[in-house]
Amino acid sequence: MTSSHLPPSAAPEWRQADDDVFVATIAGEYAGFVGVTARGVEAQTARGEDLGVHDTVELARAAVAASAVRPPLTAGPGGPTPRRPRRTAARGSFLRTVGDVGTTSPRRGAGRRDAATRRS
Repeated sequence: MTSSHLPPSAAPEWRQADDDVFVATIAGEYAGFVGVTARGVEAQTARGEDLGVHDTVELARAAVAASAVRPPLTAGPGGPTPRRPRRTAARGSFLRTVGDVGTTSPRRGAGRRDAATRRS
């Protein structure tokens, strides 16, 4: 389960990992951490994104909780948004349309014609 699929009502569970480090988990998944520094209380998401420096541990925890709880992507009442299939070009079509066709074309026999032209 990733942080983008967590239910909106899920509250993080906090565990103290060191004297000045607190780790958040939601539904058993890592959700981020809070660390007390000389500058203030730093917060980071589960993906390592910086959430800034906060004045208190509570504010930093709230920032982590807000970043971890996201409603799932939906297309309305029908459910999740479908992914588009990846489009692929026909084999070799890129080489035929870009650059010097005589030297980069994957067409059959193109290399032999180029070699014959260079000998003349």
